[in-house]
Amino acid sequence: MTEQADEKKDPGFEELVALEVRALEAHREAVAGPYSPEAWVPWREAASVFQEAVREYAAAGEGRNRFEVEMRAKKAAKERLAAG
Repeated sequence: MTEQADEKKDPGFEELVALEVRALEAHREAVAGPYSPEAWVPWREAASVFQEAVREYAAAGEGRNRFEVEMRAKKAAKERLAAG
């Protein structure tokens, strides 16, 4: 079984995907309206929470590469949003 298939069953990885979905949605809202620093606060906070979760998830697993974990979670989040 591949690592990606294993991650789909991993609640920790699924949480990363959910956090990135929230960050993408917050970004979408931030760019939808006129610029204001306050409009970007939810996105910055959501992105920060996602990054911290990625660091923790990667550090907790033997041989997990933080960058690869982040890229797989971002890809899965974009696929989830595209699927509706």
